[in-house]
Parts: sequence; C-alpha cells; structure tokens
Amino acid sequence: MNKNSNKKIEIFYNYLLIPTLLLISMYLTFAFLTDFPLQTISVKSFVFTLIIIDILNVILMMFVKSSKKAYMIIFIFVFLIMVINKLKLLYAYSPLFVSDINFLGNYRNIFTFTKSNIVSSLFISFIKFIPFILILIFLYYLSSKVEMVFNGKKNKYIGVTLIFILLLVLYPSTFGKEIFFNFVYKDVLRNDFNVYSSYVTLYNYYGIIGGMHFQMLNSMVKDKPKDYDRDKLEKLENSVKNKKSKNIGKPNIIVILSESFFDVDKLKDNITFDKKITKNYNELKNKGKLVSIVSPGFGCMTSNISFEVLTGGNVSFLDFGTVPFLDFYKDKKRRVSLVNELKEEGYDTTVLLGEDSYNSTDVMKSIGFDKFILENDKKYNKGLYVSDDHIADVIINNMKKSRSKKFIFAETMQSHMLYYKEKYSKYDISVKSSNLESKYQDILLSYAQGIYDADKMLKKMYDYINSTKEDTILIFFGDHLPFLTDKDNKDIYPYLDYFNTNDSVINTFRKYNTEALILSNYNVSIDFSNYAGYEFLLSNILNNMDIEIDPYYRWLYSTREVLPTYNYYIGVSKNGSINTLDKLPKLDKDMYNLREKMFYKEFLDVK
Repeated sequence: MNKNSNKKIEIFYNYLLIPTLLLISMYLTFAFLTDFPLQTISVKSFVFTLIIIDILNVILMMFVKSSKKAYMIIFIFVFLIMVINKLKLLYAYSPLFVSDINFLGNYRNIFTFTKSNIVSSLFISFIKFIPFILILIFLYYLSSKVEMVFNGKKNKYIGVTLIFILLLVLYPSTFGKEIFFNFVYKDVLRNDFNVYSSYVTLYNYYGIIGGMHFQMLNSMVKDKPKDYDRDKLEKLENSVKNKKSKNIGKPNIIVILSESFFDVDKLKDNITFDKKITKNYNELKNKGKLVSIVSPGFGCMTSNISFEVLTGGNVSFLDFGTVPFLDFYKDKKRRVSLVNELKEEGYDTTVLLGEDSYNSTDVMKSIGFDKFILENDKKYNKGLYVSDDHIADVIINNMKKSRSKKFIFAETMQSHMLYYKEKYSKYDISVKSSNLESKYQDILLSYAQGIYDADKMLKKMYDYINSTKEDTILIFFGDHLPFLTDKDNKDIYPYLDYFNTNDSVINTFRKYNTEALILSNYNVSIDFSNYAGYEFLLSNILNNMDIEIDPYYRWLYSTREVLPTYNYYIGVSKNGSINTLDKLPKLDKDMYNLREKMFYKEFLDVK
C-alpha cells in the first residue's frame, strides 16, 4: 500500500470513523442514562458536532504532536462531561449547561450537596457507563493503529486558525448566533425547551455537545422582544407619577430568604409531626401580610430569586439556565437596582450569605451593597451548613452597629438539600403518623427539622424588631420548594397527595408556589395584594416610602395588580385564577409582553 493510500486511511479513521462512532456512542449512552426512548437524531447537529471534534483534534495535535494523544484527551474530556452531566441530572434535575463552569469555584459547595450518597451514585453510574468505557477503549485502540503526527509550521498555522474558529463558535456575535439558529438548530422551535424534561429531550435530539451549545447560545444573547421601542418605553415610565400617599416613612428593612422554606403542615394527608413545624409562621400571619408567590425555580437557582427581589426583574423572560448575576454584570454597566435606590437615600446596605455559590462579591457591590458578609464558619453549622439561628444573631448584631438607616438582605442555608436522617445528630421533632415508606418519612423528618429551625429564627427576628425603637420592616420568604429524593435519587413528590390533584395546572402551581410574610414593628399599612411576584416585594415597599425612586419602579408598581405573579410556565391573575402562559387572559398576556420589553430595556439594552 502506497503512502497516499495510508494517508487517506489515516484521514478517514481520524476525521470521520472515530468521531462518528464516538458521537453515536454518546447519543446512545445519554439516552440510556436518562431512561429516555431513542429518537431521531438531528443530522445538522451531528455534522456540526463532528466538525467541532475534528477541529478540537487538530488543535490538540498542535500541542501534543500526535492524533493518538489528542484523542486520549478528547476521550477523557467526553467521559467527564458525561459523568458530570449524569450527576447534575441526579442532583439538580437539569442537564449540564456551559454556564455551570461558573460554579466550579465552589466545588466544596457542590460536594457538600452530594457527599451523603455520591459514592453510591457514582458506583451505579459507573456500571451504566461500562459499555461507553469499553467503546472509548476500542476507539483509543483504533486511534493508535492509525496515528497521525503533527509537525511543521504550516500545520501550526492551521491549528491557530482553528482556535480562532472555535472561539467564534463558542462566543459568536448576534449575527453569528442567528446563523447557528438558521442552519444548525432551525428544525426545532427554541421556545419549546424551557423545562428540564424538554431539555433532556433536546439533548437526546441534538446530542449532549450540540444541546449544550444550543442552550449556551440561547442564554448568551437575548433577542429583542417583538415591537420593541426604547423611546416609547421611556415615555411610558416617565408618565407614571410618584404615589401621592406615602405612609411607610424611611424604616430599616430586613429581608430574609429562607432556604427552601415551605409550610410542611400542608403535607398532613401523608405525614404529621409531634409538634407544629411552622407554629410561629402561622401565628404571625395575623400580624402582617401574607403574599403568595410563583417562584421561577424548583429545588435550585436561589441566585435568580435573589436577583428578582433585589432588582425588580423577572427571569422568566430569559432562557432556562441563565443566571443574571453571572451573565449580566460582567460589562460593569449600571442597571436598575432597588439596593442602589436605598443606598442613594443614605442607607447602610449589607448582604449576608450562608454560602456563596456564584462568587458574587463584585456583583453585590455593583448592585449597591456596601458590605458583603459570608458567614460559613463550620463551628456554627447545624447539619451541613451554618444554622439559621446563627444567621439571625449576625443580622441582629449588624443592626446594632450603626445609627444610619439599614437595609440587610440575608440568605440562609441550613435547610438546603440533601435531606437524610443522619443530617442532624439530634432532632427536636419526630414523626407522629404517616402513610409513607420509612425512608420517605426520614427524608421529610430531616427537611422538617430545617423548617422548624427556620420558623424559630422567624420568631427570634420578630421579637428583635419589636424590641427596638427604630421603625423596621421584616420580609421573610422561601425561595423555592426543595428537591426531595431518596438515596437512589427517586423523587418523593409523586407520593405526596398535596402535589397530585386531578388538576395539572394546580399541581404545577403548587410545585412552584412559595410565600412571603411582611411584618413591621410600627403601625403601617403595607400595600400588598394576596399575590405578588418576587420583583414586587421590595419595589412595593420603596414605592410607599418617603423617597424618590427610578421611573422603572414607579411604572412596575403601577402594574402590580395585573398578572401579579408568574414564571416560565404559569401566571396568576389578580382574582387568583391560575393559567398556563399560553392561556393567559388578554389583559394578563398584554402585561406579560409589556414587562418583557421593559425587562429588556432595563437589563439588556443598557446604555
């Protein structure tokens, strides 16, 4: 066989056969790991991904000099992507996104979430990965038989050029993004993939690499809403005048995001405890205002809830998987912020976190916080994280430090997943009765202990604000419902009657429904209806204070009674009627579209 024939065989094996077999095995393995049926594969995405692997192969050869070594790196990289993706599906009910790299700085945090059963999960996953591992070994054997050597200046020039092309693929312009959507991802409607199950379907269709690229493009650049006109929106904002009657004054404001807080007593058809888990919470409802909310998240993405509270924006207008705190504030542009509004009025602004999952110090400063406190000393832990009781002590101590008006925003962590009986060495509560399996009882007991402690924290904070002479408002709310899974990662929710009625819309609402309790230590009428999204919690307060605020917040406040709360899937009307987004009443739908334009203006079209 002559040299030309050998060269053709090497090219065929290295740039067609091996990557094709690799991609097919990835498709099959992903479907197997997710228990989703095999379906038609996108030919365009397959060819695109094949080209990406070939480009990556050449780039790596420029450094390691041989195709065999390059493929060894590619195989290891692909295997890690598959394993990490499986773990994310297990613990976050979501496939792997490119943006997840932002959380690698908190690997300790991620490990803490999963350490109780990560060994068993990895073992089970390893068994399922055995066929894939064998295929990778076989492909490495093939690459060693047809090894190509990379030498010469010409090849280096090619490698540098391909690096530039790869960067254009990963970081395209708006025009480049549209090219991908028109030629690679045109055959699937983008808006169909805003939920976990649909994203898994998408990854099965496009492949894990194509799916990750698709999601990255969707979250990287937000398209302008239809009929967007910045000048008209500014005029609309400026047409709204200040509220005439402002009765709140300038109080201290304490906002507590209580991790996964939910009234466990609602599960009484399946489980009851020897003590009332949310005794204080239910008693204090009569002393303040209780607001029902539709959260954008289920089980995770606390940072997006914090974004909504602190900025008055709603993440439902963004692609699922987008994290505004990570994606919006890299350009250092000044965006609207309720924290900045208070800072400009002379408030001391403090953020207190029990854990910082997104390295947010710079972001928090940019939205107006003077002081950043990360309170995660293990000596104050109860369970896996710092106790709610200690977070309350830190809040109280900071309230006493200055005579200036104070705004404190605190995120607790004690009640974060995972939930298992060994999480706490001692329990203040016990299961009184239950029709659930014992393993599910243990999980709910673990969760309920965290909520019991959060409820005590609420009472401690309420007692504190009533002990001080300074006018103070306290906002206490849960960010989302928790993931509740057993050691085999089996979901408990199908066994809980509260979430399984005969009405699918009600079931969806209950899955995303949280509550906020607004309390004060002085006689004040707090302007809230029965429903209000997170973006209204602070903005409603500021609109009733004796301060001047940005026109956006005046406008937002003026719309509070139309579609008061909504997320990616459902919306709630003023009268409490619940509808999926595609079936919203016309008035609500028009408001949704208008808010989307305002959101684009204030957070994306920033001058």
